[in-house]
Amino acid sequence: MKKVITFFLLSSLLISCKKSDNDDFNISSINGWATIDFKTNYTIQIPVGYVGYGMGGFEGNTFYKSSADSKIKLSYGYCNSLFCFDFGDTLRNPIPTNVQVQNNYSKIVTLNQIEYFRQNSEIIGIFYYAKSDTANGSLYWKDNGIFKDALEVEFDIAKLDIVNKIIGTIKRK
Repeated sequence: MKKVITFFLLSSLLISCKKSDNDDFNISSINGWATIDFKTNYTIQIPVGYVGYGMGGFEGNTFYKSSADSKIKLSYGYCNSLFCFDFGDTLRNPIPTNVQVQNNYSKIVTLNQIEYFRQNSEIIGIFYYAKSDTANGSLYWKDNGIFKDALEVEFDIAKLDIVNKIIGTIKRK
């Protein structure tokens, strides 16, 4: 009888287990990394040695930073013929399990891996990426209650941990 009860208790425990939030990332600062402007109302921290102009633009903002070895490239440029905007398209609701983007070679890539970024337990960033040697990624950031395209990332998949750390430093000014 004890074995039956133990079996049911263990079964119930396994069935009721939910995925932990250990795969999620909390927003935090990193000592020793430079804090730079990311968007009009946001900053980001970048490791030492990254090159590129960061946030710039005359008729709206664009952004570009790259690691010295070019294994991580961070950029955005959501522009029309008159102006560049801080954010691109909005993410549809409910949150999709994947998104499709066009890579630098005009090829459509499905981004089906997801990382969540939280601030005070609220999801404020969703990073979609493809798990390949040279991975593409797209970050959607919650701005005024809506997830919007905020950053495009091209990176060596072995550098995913650094990409997540960089994204995890984005903060509202």
